[in-house]
Amino acid sequence: MSDLGAGSQNLSRFIWYGVDQSGRLCSGALDSVDIEQAKQTLSRNNFRQLVVNLENSSSSLGAFERWRKLYRYRPSKLQQAMFARQLSTLLAAGIPFLRALEVMVDETADQKMSALIAAIASDLEQGSSFHQALQNRQNSFDDLFLHLVKAGEMSGALDLALAELAKQKEKSLELTRKIRGAMIHPLSVLAIAVVVTL
Repeated sequence: MSDLGAGSQNLSRFIWYGVDQSGRLCSGALDSVDIEQAKQTLSRNNFRQLVVNLENSSSSLGAFERWRKLYRYRPSKLQQAMFARQLSTLLAAGIPFLRALEVMVDETADQKMSALIAAIASDLEQGSSFHQALQNRQNSFDDLFLHLVKAGEMSGALDLALAELAKQKEKSLELTRKIRGAMIHPLSVLAIAVVVTL
């Protein structure tokens, strides 16, 4: 656990958890005036996905475990498709990016997915691009998702890139359903044959 900042009577000690530039999980202690200033200091030191709490506060209890679960959380293909489709629709309707994410946080029933979207929005508020915010959570999104988002941002057509992502994810889900459906009949016949021969 690293220690940033210097002690002072006017400062409070905060415990923080985050990810460095290489994607390594990190934690430490930091003396600061308040949480916002602590986050700014950590951001300047290239730490992302931050959770910051007062030392020994009730909110700090279990904070790292909750943060680690979110860091490792990977949405299902269906959740990724819905995320891309909904965000694409909101952006195409002219809703500002951060406002669109706020709407999705409120409307997403799954608590982990909602927390993930909120964390992405937090990175954007701190100056990250959308691609960087997703890259910070590379455990949550696959390479195709990251590449298409980056291309969409660079071309100024992020809503179209997200729509294409949703389409690709939906096609993949449909193919998986068809394959599973095609396997059910042969397996059923095999099971019956085994029972008959017993």
